[in-house]
Amino acid sequence: MAATTSPTPGPASGPIPGPSPAPGSVPVRPPSRPWYRQLYFWVLTAIVCGILTGWLRPDIGVGLEPVGTTFVSAIKVLITPIVFLTVVRGIGGVDSLRRVGRVGLTVPTGYSCNLDGSSVYLSLAAVYIAQATDTPLSLGQQLGLLAVMILTSKGSGGVTGAGFIALAATLSSVGTVPAAGIMLIFGIDKFMSECRALTNLVGNSVATLLVARWEGALDTARVNRVLRTGVPEPAANPEPEPTPPPGHSGHDTGSAPAPAKT
Repeated sequence: MAATTSPTPGPASGPIPGPSPAPGSVPVRPPSRPWYRQLYFWVLTAIVCGILTGWLRPDIGVGLEPVGTTFVSAIKVLITPIVFLTVVRGIGGVDSLRRVGRVGLTVPTGYSCNLDGSSVYLSLAAVYIAQATDTPLSLGQQLGLLAVMILTSKGSGGVTGAGFIALAATLSSVGTVPAAGIMLIFGIDKFMSECRALTNLVGNSVATLLVARWEGALDTARVNRVLRTGVPEPAANPEPEPTPPPGHSGHDTGSAPAPAKT
């Protein structure tokens, strides 16, 4: 009798099995962290410490100004890699080339053209400078200023502080409002830049939800679950291709040979 040997099991090539949530189950909200470990607490603490330092010891505050400027600049530099990685990860989870084309066209266009914060800033700043310098503007001059702002504001979302440069270029090219008046708002442009960035982010988020609802790609139930529990759910992966049986090379196109007659 020939001894039969079973093949030695090798290392698993597939993903490591682990506990997976049951289909249709609601994810459990993780326990909340204590208040002293929240990000907003440390941000408010840093703001209060900065105000007290500038009030009680102005000399120390002046010495720490380069550190604060470097930190803010480093934070703003991280925006572009975060956007790039987010887009790459989103495209990696898309199983249709048509949807990839939509993402590749919509994201850069919206990030460059859908700048609500920059648009509000340019219009209000121009009108404020005109009123502060006692410069009358007729309806035609206001429309001409608006037409130039539509062109100069595009692409300002990718550069830090580009909204102020776009305002200076607009006032210099039009000539109806004194360009020297931008020094009236130069001191607060650092804070206005943060407000512009936040408003642009909110505008792009709302536009994303609106387009997704229009295209029928918005899962309202999933959005409600994520907002209610605070736990992000990964996108569903496409169904894997069926694995060929062992011994099948995948190159045989004809039928199997008939068994030999004895």
